[in-house]
Amino acid sequence: MEHVAALDGETPLRGRPTQQEARRRQRHLLETAMALFMESGLSVSMDAIAARASISKRTLYARYPDKMALFVAVLEWLSSEHTSTALSLPPDMPLVPALVCYGEALFAHYSTPHIAAFLRLMQKEKERVPDLERIMRQEVLRDQIMPLVRYLEAQPAELMRDVDRLVAARMHVRNVIGEITDAYAEGRMPDVAASRDFLEKSAAILSTGLLLVSAECG
Repeated sequence: MEHVAALDGETPLRGRPTQQEARRRQRHLLETAMALFMESGLSVSMDAIAARASISKRTLYARYPDKMALFVAVLEWLSSEHTSTALSLPPDMPLVPALVCYGEALFAHYSTPHIAAFLRLMQKEKERVPDLERIMRQEVLRDQIMPLVRYLEAQPAELMRDVDRLVAARMHVRNVIGEITDAYAEGRMPDVAASRDFLEKSAAILSTGLLLVSAECG
């Protein structure tokens, strides 16, 4: 792990900081940046972020050359840290319950208040920064689709028949995210209990290989 400079106002550590201390400082920076992005959008300055995080501008720019790089780092942190454990399915878990469980974990992730707020910010800013949508798709693929692909790849071939694992995982995750998005569009928080029937149907369809895949999902 790279050396992290001591925060302004703190007593500098001798030599390299411990991994635990480096992680704490990094988390503090990302949490601070996230809060300011949600307060002011992408109009917030790097100077303001450095001041709020109590680090020097030099340290901040050494880690993130520009504001967009820091914004992407916050997005990656939110996408991976809050889903990596929840979306790890044991390979011997039956398929339909596993897919329902996976959907429930996604509901829990997207209904977290700060995740929801950050997603609303991205929707607001994506017209000004078109690249955000591409970045978001990449994060969803890496952190929310690929863990399901790995589970599906561990299943017996006859169970999945001839279904492409990546296509199947993408379809299931997209269905779940669509259900969550609908809840937000209607002005309500995603409710996994209210959507359980939907999750079970999506899992059952995928498990039998009856996927109607459009060209864009290929």
